[in-house]
Amino acid sequence: MHIPTADYLLEMKVLAACADTEDVSDIEFLLKELKSNERTQIAEIVRKYYPNKTIKPETEFLLEEILKKLNTLKATKEKIEAEPKHRRFWLMDFVDDFRYYKNAEIIAESLELSDDKIDALLASTVENLCDELNIEMPEWLSKVPSCDEPFFCFRN
Repeated sequence: MHIPTADYLLEMKVLAACADTEDVSDIEFLLKELKSNERTQIAEIVRKYYPNKTIKPETEFLLEEILKKLNTLKATKEKIEAEPKHRRFWLMDFVDDFRYYKNAEIIAESLELSDDKIDALLASTVENLCDELNIEMPEWLSKVPSCDEPFFCFRN
């Protein structure tokens, strides 16, 4: 009996992908499983099994949309703003993903400053994670002002 590897399953899903099907959630799951969050990594996986195949343009677009949804700091802030009562969940989901992937690209884009407490919370979280994981801190981090008064982010 042959059990396919995660990269082989991803390759098959990518080559046969259709929007608005379970292919999207399958690809998202496999990308997390493989710790892959870049199109070049996906293309390398496809070439590994089928060197002469190319990814269809509509699938490239689909992959771009999937990769955009990965847990960037900007996406995390948008989720917190949309559902503030779940900010603990959104923040810890980001922290888990950042620790797992250790990818500085998800913190590269500067925050649009709009809420001094949430902005300071996210900036201090990124600063701590960068220090913990020995990742260079993004330049924009120093431009986020601290809170004027204490903020207890997880009090109900």
